[in-house]
Amino acid sequence: MILKIKKLVNDFLFPIKCVSCGKQDYLLCKQCKNNVKIFDEGFCFSCLRKREDFSVCPSCKQNTSLNGVFILGDYKDYSLKKLIWDLKFNFIKDSAEPLSSLLFERFKDLDKNNFTVTSVPLNEKKLKQRGFNQSEIIAHNFSKRLTLGYENVLERSKNTESQKDLTRFERKVNMEQAFNIVAKVQDRNFYVVDDVITTGATLDSCAKVLKEAGAKQVWGVVLARD
Repeated sequence: MILKIKKLVNDFLFPIKCVSCGKQDYLLCKQCKNNVKIFDEGFCFSCLRKREDFSVCPSCKQNTSLNGVFILGDYKDYSLKKLIWDLKFNFIKDSAEPLSSLLFERFKDLDKNNFTVTSVPLNEKKLKQRGFNQSEIIAHNFSKRLTLGYENVLERSKNTESQKDLTRFERKVNMEQAFNIVAKVQDRNFYVVDDVITTGATLDSCAKVLKEAGAKQVWGVVLARD
């Protein structure tokens, strides 16, 4: 009863509105959802060459442990960026619902053979500040829609500095040996969910440690490319 009253008060003081047009009762209304600029064609996350399935192109394979990265849309899209921003920095967990829905609708036909969904672990400092891992929430929602299992198989082995102002090379160095394996991954395939990709250094670090532990395929699944 108390929780219901709190929710009513919260809804009254902070009514739900579409992040794009302001329509009430929706964080992303149907019309604005249809206007989100998603990537209809696949491409190599590293060099951006067109690919049918978002796989890494032959010339980039030697530089990454990832099989590819499924990317929903462009971080320049206002609605997509606002939802991600609200989830990460304004702590609006409800933003995960429309984001997960968009992700599933774009990638609902992913291969499910021996695949498990996991997420990029948040460093301890950020986890304490935020209280939750936004990528894990998205991954849970996405895995349920895909009817695939979710499992935490990675943990942070060090608190890396923010990647925001680092060069491509500095990002790669920053993420070296940043993760440990905490579950059996041998002969398994994984979709590693994260919110935003820039150079791919974080996801690549995850893929490297997974494959060193015996994983077969490791694909990234992200909401936006910055």
